[in-house]
This record gives sequence, C-alpha cells and structure tokens, in this order.
Amino acid sequence: MTIYIILLCYLLLTDAISSLIPEKRRRFFQAIVGGFGLWIVLSLRSVYCGVDLVQGGQGDRNYLWMFENAQTRSFSELLFGYTDRIEPGWMILCKLLSYISDNFIIFLSLIAAIQIFLIGFVLKKTSKDILFSYIVYFCFGMYAFSFSGLRQATSIAITFYASYHLMRGKLSLFVLLVIVAATMHISALLFFIAIVFNRIRYNNRNALTIIIIVLLLTPFLGWLTVSLSSIIFSGRYDVNAILDSGGAYTMFAVYGLLVLLGFRFKDNHENGFMRYMIVMAFAIQSLGIVSSAHLTRIGYFFQMFFLLYFPVFLESYINKRARKFIMFIGSVFFLVFFYLTTKNSPLNVIPYSFLWQIPYN
Repeated sequence: MTIYIILLCYLLLTDAISSLIPEKRRRFFQAIVGGFGLWIVLSLRSVYCGVDLVQGGQGDRNYLWMFENAQTRSFSELLFGYTDRIEPGWMILCKLLSYISDNFIIFLSLIAAIQIFLIGFVLKKTSKDILFSYIVYFCFGMYAFSFSGLRQATSIAITFYASYHLMRGKLSLFVLLVIVAATMHISALLFFIAIVFNRIRYNNRNALTIIIIVLLLTPFLGWLTVSLSSIIFSGRYDVNAILDSGGAYTMFAVYGLLVLLGFRFKDNHENGFMRYMIVMAFAIQSLGIVSSAHLTRIGYFFQMFFLLYFPVFLESYINKRARKFIMFIGSVFFLVFFYLTTKNSPLNVIPYSFLWQIPYN
C-alpha cells in the first residue's frame, strides 16, 4: 500500500507546486506532471501485479499471449480472419506497438501512456481541478481496473476522449472514436447512448424519472443481466459466472445520492451532459445487485465522469477558502476507499510489486 500513499502525496504535492506556476501554463503542468505519476506506477509494476497479464498456463489467452500472437499474424488476418473472441482492433494495436518493441514490459508501459494521455487531455480541457480529478481516477476504481483490464480500460479512455468532441459538436469524430473503442472492447458500443443525452437538455425531472424507472426495474434485474450478458460479452462468460452473489447495494445507494447532489450544479451544457452520464453510471450500477463481478464493469464508461463531477461538487458546495482543505480531506477519504475496495479484489493490485521484485521468467 506504500506506493499508493506515495502516489497520493505526489499528486497533492504537484497540486501545491502548481500554484507557483504562471496561470497560462498551470493546467498543462498539472495534466502532464500529475499524469506522469499515474503512468510511472503502472509502468513499473510487475506483470504479476494485476490479473490476466501473464496468468495461466502456456496457451492461455492472457495479455502476454495476445501480444505475442499478434506479432505472428498479418494485418489482414487480424482484421478479417481472426476469430479467437478477441476484438481485432486490440490485436492490431498489439501488432503496431510490437514494432516499437517486442518487450512485454514496454508494451504495458505504452498502453498505460495511451490511456493516461487521453484521460489527461480531457481533464486539461474541461476539469475544474485537474489534480483532484486524477485523485478520483486513482481512488475510485478505474485506475485499479487499468492494471488488468487493458482492452476495456483502453476502450474507456478512448470513449472519454470521444465525449469531449461530442460536447463540441463533432459528431462524426465521436462516432469514429467510439467505433475504434468498440474494436478494442465491444461494450464501448453502449456509449453511443451519449449522443441522445448530448441532445437532451438536462433537468432534474428527467434525472428523477430515470432513477424511478431504474428502481422499478430492480425486480427484473436477473433477466436483464442474462440478456445483457449475451449481447455485451458474446459468450465470453457463462451465465452462472455473470449471475454471481451480487449484493453491491452500498455503491448503488451512493451513486443515487451523488445524482441527487448534482441537482445543485450550475445549469450549462457540459454540467448537464456530465450529470446524465452519472445517471447512467447509477443505472448500470443497479446490476451490481445481482452481478457485481462482470456487468458493472460496463459502468466504467460512465463512471469516468466522476473525474469531472467531484471538482464541480466542490465548487458548488464548498466555500472557495475552504476548498483546498476539503479536497485534501476528500483525497484521504478516497485513498481509504481505494484500500477497502481493492485489498481483497481479484484484480491483485494490493500488494503492489515492482517489476524487479517479481520478474517474469
């Protein structure tokens, strides 16, 4: 856990130092230096820090196998003839990065760089507090997921970047980026719903209506879970794996509370779109009642907007003089949340191990 405490301190120190930077360069400094801290922790991790990287026996479809397998196939084969239940865009990305280096450790570092760059770009352009947004990303589950779920984490970063262009009226670019994201992980297609919410003016009545519909659908979640799993995961998981013990009532309630607290935000297009994305995160989190292991992961496409939500929350509820202090307290709270939700996680992120501590043989 020490490395994560150091990472939080690094982000908080970067925030303090940035106050000494001229305002014109401050946001660039925060985005680059803050993102570097997140990237270096990902890059220096052991391949055993995070599941699915090298786990399993020879021939298992872990990420090492994907990276090595992509190098042996042609681009045309990967694009048109590859039927191994792995999206072709991901395999093509693996092949492209192998031209830079065929070292798996460097590959992981490059994937992390792509993810952090895309997220950092959006934060630099839109976040009310870039460093606090990074802290939310670090502690609220999305960062821990990026240790293992490389395909979906990359897809999520692309859709988050795509949303920036959608809010600026670049629909064609948004559609292209979401399609690219879907070639990494098919679940990204769900993010096309963002087009609808971008066209609908946000109001609290609409948000309440969606909350009520979600609550009314709760008795049917088992059926919905089976139906969605067959569409989204395309046979990758059996139904018994999807319908696990569930029981994620606490996070479901927390997300609902956060939706309600957003009612006080300033009424503008970006805030409205962001709040709709949080409403969608709440709706998908309801599936955690019956399937906490798999389907709630698609909520990360919308949970990414918590990175923008919490800085606006501070601005809306906290006096400007007390904002930095509350941010510090909130950051400590988020780190505790990170520890409690990750220490027994199958993602195997805690304890952290450096690549030289447990080298891959």
